[in-house]
Amino acid sequence: MRFELKTLLIPIGIILGFFLLKFTIGYLLPFILAILVALLIEPAVQFFQKRTHLSRGVAVFLVLLLILIIFAIFVVAGVSRIYVELEKLSKNLPSYQSLWEKYQWIKNHNEELGRKMERWELSPAQQEAVNRILQDLYSAVTNNLKNFISELLGLLTTLPNIITLFIISFIATFFISRDRQMIAGAFWNIFPKELQNKMQYVKNEITGAVIGFIRAELILISITTIIAIIGLEILSSDYALIIGFASGVLDLIPVVGPSLIFIPWAIYSMVSGDFAYGLGLLIVYGVMAVVREIAEARIIGKSIGIHPLAILFAIYVGVKAFGVSGFFIGPAVVVTLNALTKAGIINIFAAKRE
Repeated sequence: MRFELKTLLIPIGIILGFFLLKFTIGYLLPFILAILVALLIEPAVQFFQKRTHLSRGVAVFLVLLLILIIFAIFVVAGVSRIYVELEKLSKNLPSYQSLWEKYQWIKNHNEELGRKMERWELSPAQQEAVNRILQDLYSAVTNNLKNFISELLGLLTTLPNIITLFIISFIATFFISRDRQMIAGAFWNIFPKELQNKMQYVKNEITGAVIGFIRAELILISITTIIAIIGLEILSSDYALIIGFASGVLDLIPVVGPSLIFIPWAIYSMVSGDFAYGLGLLIVYGVMAVVREIAEARIIGKSIGIHPLAILFAIYVGVKAFGVSGFFIGPAVVVTLNALTKAGIINIFAAKRE
């Protein structure tokens, strides 16, 4: 009975812990990121220590400095390339005034068409159908313009927070990596002696799963990027490369992702008279979305060593319970429970694959 109670209480405690994390993640995020980065750079830190015989603090500083320099080079090169592409793009896109004129054209012709329909002797049902189509088109253009402006303003307002997050995470990474042994020792002393070996096993399982999850996300981002580039090349887009990479980056945002680019672009193309191109963009986006949905559970499940059905279930329940963050919290709960099961602390997910 005691074992059964423990088996029940531990998963409940873990789930409640993740619910608590939902409300504290904003305060803990810099340190969670710092822990992950410290784990990832550990092999490089050990390499520097062995080859140069420097103190751990100096080795950590050099590794972080090297990462910062490489990151800065990529950012400068990327921003320069994007600036050139955007400058080229801006010459071929209509001006904001032209966009506003098209918006006003839809609005005015919607009203004008309404007046003309009175002279066309259409039946009430036909008039209602035409009005509904025009109203839907008008609403779609209006909403997408509003959403675009809102997203742009939202990005600008979050820049100071992103910079602060980066600085705090960078400093925290240094201290966590430098004092790794001391912090780890204090953490393991929380547990009774008889549990420490099992918890070490749990830690190794979770660390492997986190690395596997990151690898899986990189694979999914690559799939999205490749599909976007190939699709846009088929449509003879001049900006297939830059938009393809942008789609890959946006793929990190659950739910919306590349739709922030493709949906407004497709609607604008259709409104501008290029219906075939707009339809092609929707098809490319549809292929990306379907392939990602099919591949996501399988790739993540294989990378972290859990059955795809369990991952799919975890993602669905996670999104229902936590919203967008459930894409990550759901699999994290399953990974933690799986690690505890393998360590013999609880007894679920114990069935073997035939």
